[in-house]
Amino acid sequence: MPVQRSLPLLPALLALALAVPVAAQDTRSAQPPRITVRGEVRDVSTGAPLRDAVVSLPALGRMVGTDDQGRFVLREIPSGTQRWIVSRLGYASWDQEVDATEDGAAYTAGLLPRPEVLEGITVVADRFETRRRSAGTSVYAVERTDILASAAPNALEVLPVRTGMRLLPCNSRNPDLGCAMVRGRLTRVAVYIDEEYAPAGLEQLRSYQPHELYMIEAYYGGEVVYAYTTTFVETLARTRRSLAAVAKVRMRGTEYPGMGLDAAEDDGPARARAARERERAREREQTKQTP
Repeated sequence: MPVQRSLPLLPALLALALAVPVAAQDTRSAQPPRITVRGEVRDVSTGAPLRDAVVSLPALGRMVGTDDQGRFVLREIPSGTQRWIVSRLGYASWDQEVDATEDGAAYTAGLLPRPEVLEGITVVADRFETRRRSAGTSVYAVERTDILASAAPNALEVLPVRTGMRLLPCNSRNPDLGCAMVRGRLTRVAVYIDEEYAPAGLEQLRSYQPHELYMIEAYYGGEVVYAYTTTFVETLARTRRSLAAVAKVRMRGTEYPGMGLDAAEDDGPARARAARERERAREREQTKQTP
């Protein structure tokens, strides 16, 4: 006979219902049993299923995105009370302690929409599409649905899976992935995160988890990469701010904003040499100007 329970919820944000047989527990074991939790996320106002919502258990480092029907499955999680966060772009997040102790528990989560953000996101999405069409070059766009489905541990590892980019170290002295093969040439990739130049390049993407990102774009065959977080896109949606123009593709001997060195030389020793050369050039110029 199924058991019906209700859990304490934040008002108007989440309704939880579970109806499952009581799972057998091994009281002799010190470790809690592992269970599977299934559920769906819906718009609390309309009841419509929400795709691309994220259900996360921060203490366990576990998260899952919802499919087209708003459904999710979390497998092999320890039975017991965990902090759950349910979020989606354009909706108020829900953050609550949930006591999940029964295998097969089914949850229905209702999130409260933020209409001004949802309307703005439609405008922002159109602007992204317009910018890609007018770029005059090949563009790989990895949308949020594909980012969440990639199962990559961080944003950097989404790129080769979803764009086909071949990421490589720029030189033998530095094993970090900073370059890519672009048109048959090893090229340092310029990275912009939320329209700010990322000095650490591709490696800076490692610090972002996939669920934090709204979109990744790769321009000029992968020579320029833009990554946008959901937080930044929500700001764009609220303010209706325009997108920045795409950085111009760098030719040999030119630079991207903030890069400071040619792609072939951009490593630690080269930076030091370039700094010394600039200092000597300033000293020579000062010598010339001294009467």
